[in-house]
Amino acid sequence: MRRFAVIGAVIMLLSVGLIAPIRFHLEQRDIRATAEAYNESLANTLALFIRERVGILLQDDQQAASRQQSDGIERTLDTAFAQLGRGSALLKVKLFDAKGTLIYSTEAEEIGEEGDEEDSAFARAFRDKVVASDVTFRPQIDTVHGKLTNRNVVASYIPIFGDAARTNFIGLFEIYSDVTDREVAFRQSVLLETLLTLSIVGFGYAGLMLVILLGARDIDRAHQTSLAMTASMAALRAAADAKTRLLMSMSHHLKTPLNAIIGFSEMIESERLGPIGDKRYVRYAGDILDSGRRLLRGVDNILDYIRVDSGVVRAAVDLIAPQQLLLAVIREVADTALAADVSIACQELPAELAYVKTDPRYLRQILRNLADNAIRYNKAGGHVWLGGYVPGPDMVAFTVTDDGVGVAAEELPGVFVPFGQKTDILTQFQDGFGIGLPLCRRIAEMLGGSLTLERRAEGGMLATLILPREYEEPAATPV
Repeated sequence: MRRFAVIGAVIMLLSVGLIAPIRFHLEQRDIRATAEAYNESLANTLALFIRERVGILLQDDQQAASRQQSDGIERTLDTAFAQLGRGSALLKVKLFDAKGTLIYSTEAEEIGEEGDEEDSAFARAFRDKVVASDVTFRPQIDTVHGKLTNRNVVASYIPIFGDAARTNFIGLFEIYSDVTDREVAFRQSVLLETLLTLSIVGFGYAGLMLVILLGARDIDRAHQTSLAMTASMAALRAAADAKTRLLMSMSHHLKTPLNAIIGFSEMIESERLGPIGDKRYVRYAGDILDSGRRLLRGVDNILDYIRVDSGVVRAAVDLIAPQQLLLAVIREVADTALAADVSIACQELPAELAYVKTDPRYLRQILRNLADNAIRYNKAGGHVWLGGYVPGPDMVAFTVTDDGVGVAAEELPGVFVPFGQKTDILTQFQDGFGIGLPLCRRIAEMLGGSLTLERRAEGGMLATLILPREYEEPAATPV
């Protein structure tokens, strides 16, 4: 992170350091172009309005012009340039003839000198007959305003032609313009822009680094939390696996003696080996048999829940006639309903519910457990109804309805918690392990459906099992 911060700061400084020189170069080029355009315009104006006077100075035959005429022209030009220089950037004007000899200058002692051919701008303008300019710094310069110091000057060389076709080259203007104030203003502007840019980029960079540091801290915390959660999940998984192994071991060890108890109690109750002297023993044997069967059902439910929850079982799909299945479930719980004085009936299913393709054993187990619960949670003289409907395309629903005392709304979530017999109604009526409804829900989910339990407005409970009309094996989860 520290290395990233240093690299980022260096890049930021280099970027600002590169931008300033580029900006300076472009602005200086603009200053030169503006001054050159001003100088060219001035030269053209001078050539237009004083062409006759300038022509006398530029004549090839110097004898044709008297000294008096030349002096008069020079004084006229001095006066004109002095007036032009007031309040303007004009500093100095020179006039060269077609041979490159200086024939006029606002600095009179320079007259008669030859043009500086080493000056690239002068040489280019004189050779190619084009406007050329150069930007220089003059520690001291004689101007129409007098002697000036430390000036930034644009020297422009403008060719003069004696005809409109610009083919008769007769001389060259050299005009100096002062761009010092503009250069100073520009440097101040560049400095201000650079400082402003550095401030904005610096604050932005500081803010970005703060966000990155805070983000890195949050990521580190999240990583540590994730590691802790992973460790906790591993510990919970290990504990759950240990509990599952313990329950399966206990359940298997319980089934062996239970089978013996159930078998021998059936023999005693039926007096298969001969009559028992006291009939009370027969009744006691029946009680033992009933208790053993209930205990065996509970153990089987626990084993089924463990298998379904761990995903070791798969659905054995077959085509089912729902109406016949509901009637078979009623026959299985008929004795329980008779003993509890509860009537149970099957409603006529709609024609759309003629078939369903799923696991018949598991579907039967769910409906049997729901019907058994509806009977056991009911009251004497109560009713239970089994039915079904089509809730939507490719879906089927089975219902088990009763008019018993029901379960309080705030206690409904607890009935689907394994081993969670917490409600008064469950404590009062059920003698199981609290695994029936959780098992039914897990089986429903395994078959691609859902199971809900809700209170009816008119009293009692409504259990709704929704399944796909045709079960499809879920795709294997990639490892």
